[in-house]
Amino acid sequence: MKIAIVGQGLSGASLLRSLIEHAPKSVNYQITVYDPSEQLASGFAYQNDSGTPLMNTAVRALSCQLNNSQDLQEWLQIHHPHEANPNNFIPRLLYGQYLNQAYAKYYQSENIITRHEEVLACQQQEKGYLLTTSKSKDTFDVVFLALGHPPYADYYGLYGCKGYIHNPYPLSQKLNQLNPKHAVGIIGSGLTAIDIARTLKHDYNWQPIIRFYIQDQPFHTVAMPNNFTDIIRNINEDWLFEQNLPLSLGCLVDQFKKDMLANHIDLHHITQNFSKGCHQSIRQQLAADDIQLSKLQRYLWDLNPILPQLYNALLPSERIQYQKKYSQFIKHIKSQMPRKSLCEIYQWFDSGEVDFINGLKKISTGQEKFLITTNHQEFHEVQLINATGFQHRIDLAPYLPPLIKQLWDDKLISPHPSHGLQVSYPSSQVVSIDKGLIPNLFLIGPWIDGVLLTSNDANITIRHAQRVGQNFWHKNIRL
Repeated sequence: MKIAIVGQGLSGASLLRSLIEHAPKSVNYQITVYDPSEQLASGFAYQNDSGTPLMNTAVRALSCQLNNSQDLQEWLQIHHPHEANPNNFIPRLLYGQYLNQAYAKYYQSENIITRHEEVLACQQQEKGYLLTTSKSKDTFDVVFLALGHPPYADYYGLYGCKGYIHNPYPLSQKLNQLNPKHAVGIIGSGLTAIDIARTLKHDYNWQPIIRFYIQDQPFHTVAMPNNFTDIIRNINEDWLFEQNLPLSLGCLVDQFKKDMLANHIDLHHITQNFSKGCHQSIRQQLAADDIQLSKLQRYLWDLNPILPQLYNALLPSERIQYQKKYSQFIKHIKSQMPRKSLCEIYQWFDSGEVDFINGLKKISTGQEKFLITTNHQEFHEVQLINATGFQHRIDLAPYLPPLIKQLWDDKLISPHPSHGLQVSYPSSQVVSIDKGLIPNLFLIGPWIDGVLLTSNDANITIRHAQRVGQNFWHKNIRL
């Protein structure tokens, strides 16, 4: 059996490991991995770059070994002992190095071929698929697409404009384009925006003011200490197995509220004080640890691995209700921001080195400057950096990689009703509006965010890839 994996970032590497570990001994197979990069497992997210940007998840939740939650911490104790704290937010660069070492052995297996080439087309044949690169063509029985992140969003139509950096990564290359004589504007204030500001200050000794242009409140929540050993969480795989499927959203919400009471978490207290990431709330969180917020963050991170199963167990109509009523609150609390990063941002804010401009409405171009219009005034910037996140709507992306465009034009892939691309769950088999389930074509990674709910998360990415590989051998052994 000839198998291709397109992409060797975290999704592709985790899938390769799963396919190797779960392959039946009776099956003769060969796996060819395509990726233009020689860096294993880390892909776009954890590539060789500046050492300043930090992970958005603590060490304790980032092990790539699902049977050993302390694997990353143990690796850090050997290689970077000063970072080996389970509640620490380590540099993204270090996590990439950890993944590279953890997955390297799987690429050395005798039935694995690695081609450092970009796949430009994947065409369905009478039997299997023809993969085309600029250097080669080859046919495969099965293709797994692990294509990494969608393009960055372009909400203000600035893609290609002079003085505008659309995709800020890798920071070590893109920030070199800036003129240090001029101020810089950053669109957004999420973790990418903070990465940019911290890298400018630490790596470039940036002196001009840095302005964050935002629509509403700047941040999510500050990462609280999470040393609890007594968190009560009744929502788990056993609980889900006992429920009548499809799962009722009301039943899920009721059990969540019961768990909150059992953990002495007052949701009214949480919503009153921490549901908005305004400056006052963030400063309050930085000044003193809130035990209830800390417990809720820990609860949600412990719940994280099962979130895709819970979400997909709901009826489609109730998934929509979940998105409308609860998803933003869950995301807000779960999207913890490193305390170290926020302390630095507010130090620079108080000294006038950075500023937050609220009420962003429109950005237009003219005479080599950007005109930024807010609710109350206008600003001019010579250089802008986009930090608005990824565009998961394929029809709104400012550009598409050649492979994605070809698959869409050939009607092999289709948009998910909410965002991203449609696949079956949990097998991750590609679903086409025109052609139905596409045989032996699978898609994993951030492009299926609408199915996984939180695909831009290392732990969920690893778990889903593990499950897809295991499920593939179980269901397709007769190929």
